[in-house]
Amino acid sequence: MSLFNNIKKILLGNGAAQLIQFAFLPLSAFLYTPEQFGVFGTIQAYSTALTVFISLQLYVAIPFEKNQFLLNDLIVLNFKCIFAVTTFLLILYGLFNIDYFSILAIFLASITAVTNTLRSLIVYSGNFTRLSTSYVIRALVIVISQAALSFSTAINGLIYGLLLGEVIYSGLLHYFIKKSIDLPSFSLRSLFKVPIKNIFTKYRPFSLYGSILELTSVFIFYGPIVIFSYIFNGNNNYIGQYSFISRLVWPPIILISTSCTNALYFHITKINNLEVKSLTLKATALGGFIIAIAPFLGWCGHYIINLLIKTPTWNLVSDFGFYIITLAFVFMGTIYVRVVIRYKHLQKYQLIMDIFFIAIVAIILYFREKIGISDVFEILKSYTVIYFIYSLLLILGILFFVLKEMKNQNIIK
Repeated sequence: MSLFNNIKKILLGNGAAQLIQFAFLPLSAFLYTPEQFGVFGTIQAYSTALTVFISLQLYVAIPFEKNQFLLNDLIVLNFKCIFAVTTFLLILYGLFNIDYFSILAIFLASITAVTNTLRSLIVYSGNFTRLSTSYVIRALVIVISQAALSFSTAINGLIYGLLLGEVIYSGLLHYFIKKSIDLPSFSLRSLFKVPIKNIFTKYRPFSLYGSILELTSVFIFYGPIVIFSYIFNGNNNYIGQYSFISRLVWPPIILISTSCTNALYFHITKINNLEVKSLTLKATALGGFIIAIAPFLGWCGHYIINLLIKTPTWNLVSDFGFYIITLAFVFMGTIYVRVVIRYKHLQKYQLIMDIFFIAIVAIILYFREKIGISDVFEILKSYTVIYFIYSLLLILGILFFVLKEMKNQNIIK
């Protein structure tokens, strides 16, 4: 099956799933307040960071593992890591009596870690039709649950609806996997069978460099929410309106990103080095073009949101929309290079760039009053400009790496 056929399959299923959630957005704006969206967005941000600790990015290695015996060991190692770290976090919760929302973040992170592992197994099997079906069912469960739970004043239905959707999603993925490939049997004995040192030896590019890299990526993605919660004392109106418009803008971008990434993981292991390099040259050119036009697309989106969505209650969404749309398209421009970075085990080099990006953001925030950056949109503007430059440098770095490889192998004469 060709790369583009696989992408098309995932796009159809994931596109339908995103359309379901997109259609629910106007109703969710009526059912929930900006403050409730703020709490929901904050928990999502912190649970995403916890997911990295819980899984140590071992699931990313699954599509690249060609040996069936080693694959079984890797699967056991994945679930062993999830079980151990989740248990550790729950013990910390019990000892230090952490707040109620933290336990929700832990549970959401653990479930997400499981679904990430199962989804990687689906990608390994190449059964993208079942993967697409699971996306649609997950979306239906989430929107129906969130709508039904909105009538309860005791809980935040946005959070619990998402939790229910992820639980059902993981069960469905497991069912599909059992139909596609054999999973190793899990027991206490199997958990002790695979040495945990493999996490930091054989899979070090994923568990060490990859995990730190993913944490920095989480900050890049959820950075504005983290910044708003810190600088503006957890202003849930800012966070809520930013989260709401993010749910409008990011789903189609994540749809394209997830679809392309999953198909590329499967495709890139099936082609030779020359084809990888040729594909990289084309993809980096396309990525650079997308990044270049991202601000213009953000400007267009700003006026569309202002015309169709802005209300007295949701009065900041169009202004936030410009920056979110720009950031989203800049991110989309780097989809392929991120796959190459993992395939070529270049995570430590991207990590250096990510740390440099975060350091610049931190310096600007620390000296924000001295340099005249205090307004929420001034902060967001600075953040967007820095991310724009970072992404261009990331693409150029991969391009130069590939050109150097081609030159060393006498492909360019």
